[in-house]
Amino acid sequence: MATLLEVLNESQTCDQMLNSVFRDGKRYTCTSYPVLAVSEAFNRGSPSTAQQLHRDDMAQHFDHMEGSGESSLLGLLVAGVDTNFENGATQVIVGSHKWPEAAIYGPADRSLCSTCEMKKGDAVFIIGSIWHGAGENKTNPPERRIIYSCHMTRGSLCSDENQTLAIDQDVIKTYEPEVQALLGYSVSHPNCGHVDMKDPITILGSKEDPFGYGSFSGKEAKVA
Repeated sequence: MATLLEVLNESQTCDQMLNSVFRDGKRYTCTSYPVLAVSEAFNRGSPSTAQQLHRDDMAQHFDHMEGSGESSLLGLLVAGVDTNFENGATQVIVGSHKWPEAAIYGPADRSLCSTCEMKKGDAVFIIGSIWHGAGENKTNPPERRIIYSCHMTRGSLCSDENQTLAIDQDVIKTYEPEVQALLGYSVSHPNCGHVDMKDPITILGSKEDPFGYGSFSGKEAKVA
């Protein structure tokens, strides 16, 4: 059975859609694979005020075009406890990922928010262009709202948190090569993030390209 990556690598349609570069008269398709942008644990007690509504992809200075819904980030929120309106569950404006910049559309209005209620262990994907924020925790007796999150971005973009400096290199060496690559010890095609034209994962003593993405110079495009 072929993996999705193998299917895409053999697809002439994808060759036409992917970013491409030209060298020596030949066309190469290039893919920017995901890396960890930031991971966090939120532990909010009562009473606590609501978080300001925001878009998570502001760190990459992402320009939001009306109707596009695109973003530089994709996040995953996991509930550490049952979350609801009373204990400050995440407030989301459904559809706001397609809004243009606030300078054009105006500031987000909290009255448009829906509550992202979850049971402990539930998870929800959240795109970086959607307006959202933690709700007010007004529980009495007090409850704590615990949420775990991680956001991924393209390897060609800068992560919110510098993972290669935030985690001691001796600790990272104990991780699986795939985790090391997701933490930024990898190359975004073509050649973005290399160290002396080598995959930086080799600095950790690991074999380059653990996901099997192929040469980070890109893949020669097929002629239709």
